[in-house]
Amino acid sequence: MIKKQLLALCLGSMATVCGSFYADAQTTVNKIQYTLNSDESAYTVTGFEDGIVDAVIEPAIDGKPVTTINQNVFKTASILKSVFIPASVTRMGNSVFQNNTSLETVTFEDGDQPLAMGGWTFNGCSSIREIVLPSRLASFGANSNFNGCSSLEKVVFRGDCPLADMKQYTFEKTSLKELDLSGLTNVTAFNANCLQNLRSEAVKVTLPREMTLLPKNFLAKCNVTEIVFPEGTTEIPQQAFDGYAVVTTVSIPSTITKIGNSAFRKCTSLASVTFAPNPGLNSSMNYCFQECTSLESIDLTPLPGVEGLVATFMKSGLKNITFSPESKMTTLNWDLFNGTPLESIDIPASVNKIGARAFYNCAGLETVSLPEGVDWVLNDAFGHADDAAGVRTVIFNQHGGKWPGNNDDKEPVSILAADTRAYCYKDVTEVPEGVVTVAPIESAGYLTYYSSTPVSLPEGVKGTAIKGVIGQDLVRDFDQFRPGTLLPAGTPVLLACENADGTLYPEIDPDAAGTFTETNFLVGTEDGTTLNISDGKVAYQFVMYTDGLYGFDRVDGASVSVDPNKACLVLPSSLAGNISRFSLSNVVTGIDEITEEGIDRNAPVYNLMGIEVDRDYLTPGIYISNGKKIVIR
Repeated sequence: MIKKQLLALCLGSMATVCGSFYADAQTTVNKIQYTLNSDESAYTVTGFEDGIVDAVIEPAIDGKPVTTINQNVFKTASILKSVFIPASVTRMGNSVFQNNTSLETVTFEDGDQPLAMGGWTFNGCSSIREIVLPSRLASFGANSNFNGCSSLEKVVFRGDCPLADMKQYTFEKTSLKELDLSGLTNVTAFNANCLQNLRSEAVKVTLPREMTLLPKNFLAKCNVTEIVFPEGTTEIPQQAFDGYAVVTTVSIPSTITKIGNSAFRKCTSLASVTFAPNPGLNSSMNYCFQECTSLESIDLTPLPGVEGLVATFMKSGLKNITFSPESKMTTLNWDLFNGTPLESIDIPASVNKIGARAFYNCAGLETVSLPEGVDWVLNDAFGHADDAAGVRTVIFNQHGGKWPGNNDDKEPVSILAADTRAYCYKDVTEVPEGVVTVAPIESAGYLTYYSSTPVSLPEGVKGTAIKGVIGQDLVRDFDQFRPGTLLPAGTPVLLACENADGTLYPEIDPDAAGTFTETNFLVGTEDGTTLNISDGKVAYQFVMYTDGLYGFDRVDGASVSVDPNKACLVLPSSLAGNISRFSLSNVVTGIDEITEEGIDRNAPVYNLMGIEVDRDYLTPGIYISNGKKIVIR
């Protein structure tokens, strides 16, 4: 029932907010008092009756809109628990609900008319846990709109909200855990104190789409641990979150076109960075994650176009990085991984230049294998300080030319530390003095190989330990080291290669493995020193004969000279007998499966190289016929 009373007087302070009232019309609906403005065009909320618990503000009275809530109106509504504010309300005075400790729920109806909210509106409303602010919110009045809302955990600004500024102390002393600012579209002033003195230990913040309008360090005074950039964000300004020590998680959308220098530098707790697929992003990200000591892994697969990367991960905690298979990166720039505990890296094939100190002081990186296109490496790219450790091995895959890092116009520069080994599997020349190198693999078909560093066998290459001799052929364990498996350190082997024509350079990459402990009659050294042959043993050196076949020729004497990283065959005299040569013409290059099917005695017979042989003239050895192994003794 609508009850009309005479209003004798409108207080001056109230008129400041609401304008003047028509002194003849005051109405109460559901315990809420409305007063008709003096021009009789709209109503203002001016009071309430005792006992009000749920306040639903009417959108209109007698066909005239309710446009204003007067200041201080509900401050003393001691048992008020909820309030509904319709889209018709465009103005709210100062301190409308201030210190109302019973208020739990506030619901704003959205609409087309902008809403101006006064200062201290919900200051001290200690029972509100969550609030969604309407997209029509245009301004805050004075300060501290939610200051002291000690239970407030979540605030959401709806989309396309024109709010231009956030006053100081807005969320001070709240328990904020989630702040969604993605609806803000017109931010021009964000007070750096708006989020200070929070009671919560972790806050997730979804940022406005226009990051460039936010001041540097505007979140620095709160415990923001998770930062989300919404779809539509195009730029992250330089140094935007520099020094934010508590941020742990960052999510970056596909719409980002630029990430400024040092955007997340010194975010020492940052452990997770997620990029949405973004082939158009080619921002440099220089110094972006420098000194992010908790960042151990990053996946750049979604960013095939990213370039630059100057000191991006310098002195961070980075251990693993993944690049896109379609990466267009041409340069690993200076100081990119300087001082990181990087453990592995697969450099994109598009890279042709390694910048100065790119892998400097990378103590955890055992091996770096450079793509074949790398033709320029700048100073100290793989170096380390005297009191630190660095990259153990660098593998160069390069045809011709000079050692990377110098040209006709410049003196050679130091790109490796003195204790770093360089594997050169192409004809690289002019190796700087002092660099420890391993000679290129120059043989084809078969070759002996020794390395003090574990290696991984590439496709097309098998490594086998020699474990016995029958007649004129070597009998070997064919499954010992297949392509793609690890050849342990200190294990001399005979390598069988698919390509027996020309010069073959297998891409043998050092890796981690244990030491092979079974008997192996091949013996090798890393430094090429002379081996002493004891009594009861016979040495054979690996040779290629004029007919293109391979084998081992006997070396009579008490010693034999072995080239660095090559191996020779040392057999007990009981196995060697008086044999002067072991031919490899009938030795395996690859038979992996033996079936249980019966043998057709008229079927062709093949040696272990897969070559058909005359069955009437089989020498002792191992053969294959109809999928069945045949042993001739």
